[in-house]
Amino acid sequence: MHWWPRYTFSILAFFVATVIAFLSFVPLSIPIEVPSGLSVDKIFHASAYFTLALSTSMAAVHDFDAPFAVPRTAVFTFLYGGIIEVIQGVFLVYRTFEGWDLFANSTGVLLFFVLGKTPLKIIFDKGNFLN
Repeated sequence: MHWWPRYTFSILAFFVATVIAFLSFVPLSIPIEVPSGLSVDKIFHASAYFTLALSTSMAAVHDFDAPFAVPRTAVFTFLYGGIIEVIQGVFLVYRTFEGWDLFANSTGVLLFFVLGKTPLKIIFDKGNFLN
């Protein structure tokens, strides 16, 4: 028996995906730059997609008893980010498709994929401390 309610990670993954979609479709303009020229927005993108991939993977493993789902989760999360960018470029007049956003999203997914194949698998796979 788990110490958390069933579907906790699914609810978390859904919440993260919803927040990402909301912030992607709402007309916001927050031009924040750090001294190196790297936009804080891109760091937020990478962090958000890493968090989405992690919570989705944990939902698959712990809520649905699926085998460790790193590759499938990485593909799903990458496609989610791509679809959002396409929607911004095609359907929203106040947003545009931005290749750097897609790159930042992919960086978060890639970080999840690399960490998920080793350290995160040890920590979050079935049979470890979350059970």
